[in-house]
Amino acid sequence: MLKKFTCFLIIMINSCFFIGCSNSVHKGELYAGKVFGIHKLDIPQGNVIANENIKKIKYGMTKSQVIYILGTPVLNSFFDNNKLMYIAFTQDPYSDPQHENLILEFKNNSLVKMTRENFSK
Repeated sequence: MLKKFTCFLIIMINSCFFIGCSNSVHKGELYAGKVFGIHKLDIPQGNVIANENIKKIKYGMTKSQVIYILGTPVLNSFFDNNKLMYIAFTQDPYSDPQHENLILEFKNNSLVKMTRENFSK
């Protein structure tokens, strides 16, 4: 009886350790990480830009003024020097990743076009 209990206990302890290695994260599914409190980190990558900084950008601003407000873009266009591309990727724990693109186009060192895209997978 003691041998069966010991074997059962070892199996349960190992199950608790290996449940953290699970990678099945889907909405609506009971995920072991939520139940057992497994910690997952936020993953921000690229230029995560606050909305208040985007509101400061006005058409007609120079490239250096825009870079002063938003910072240096992560992605530079080698073929078109009149374009700034701010690319952001964030993923909160237990949710789908979010992508945000902000593309600024200049003509004669003056901002003429601003395109903002938000999408998730």
